[in-house]
Amino acid sequence: NQLTSLDISNNTALTLLSFSNNQIISLDLSNNTFLTDLYCEYNQLTSLDVSNNTVLIRLHCFFNQLECLNIKNGNNINMIIFLADANPNLTCIEVDDADWAQVNWLSFVDPQVSFSEDCGDDCSSSTVIINELSTSKNLIQILDMMGRETTFKPNTPLIYVYDDGSIEKVFSVEY
Repeated sequence: NQLTSLDISNNTALTLLSFSNNQIISLDLSNNTFLTDLYCEYNQLTSLDVSNNTVLIRLHCFFNQLECLNIKNGNNINMIIFLADANPNLTCIEVDDADWAQVNWLSFVDPQVSFSEDCGDDCSSSTVIINELSTSKNLIQILDMMGRETTFKPNTPLIYVYDDGSIEKVFSVEY
């Protein structure tokens, strides 16, 4: 898919939302209070605020452009899965308890990230910068389906990451 926007504000009964491998830049989840599972990896999200999602137990938000991540929702201790690595612009994640998050989630974020009960920025006020479209793109990374860097392998599904931020699923068949 190549979705660039998604409005689920009227879908208040959603419990699971998955829109991985798209071009989504922003998302309002404030009305989706029943959401337990959110899979939004491989997008262009610059901010994500799940502070109203108090029953959220699974969050995949890796490989985005996050600058702001607020998961301070009173339910962090019940989180089963939290993956937020490969967000090079993310430096602070707002959480319920920074000490608890440091112990339990440190290996699921990038090295520059710290946890805090107050990162000082409201995710809803983050500025979004949209780059001009480019007609040329250069391959910068090849990933396997688990998100690990790899080299080209025939007859294997791969993910190509380009310098313009686009992502492509590739399956090359060789006889």
